[in-house]
Amino acid sequence: MAGCLSVLQGAEGITWQLTPMGTILEGELDQVLKAARHMHEQPFTAGIQRVVTTIRIDDRRDRELTMNGKVEAVKTRLEK
Repeated sequence: MAGCLSVLQGAEGITWQLTPMGTILEGELDQVLKAARHMHEQPFTAGIQRVVTTIRIDDRRDRELTMNGKVEAVKTRLEK
């Protein structure tokens, strides 16, 4: 996992957030997919023989959303 995160530290145009159940990537789709590919390949360079990568894409094009914006929207609703 740490090796995969080191890939993100060098990725340009990617915002990311580590969570207890995975890592959220935010950026242009091509950049996100490129980073995901590099993260998937990283364990093989450490000698791991099998890697399973699960990707879920939330691509909304009618308005701009961010990780932080989604969290803030939930907090706002909780305050009501």
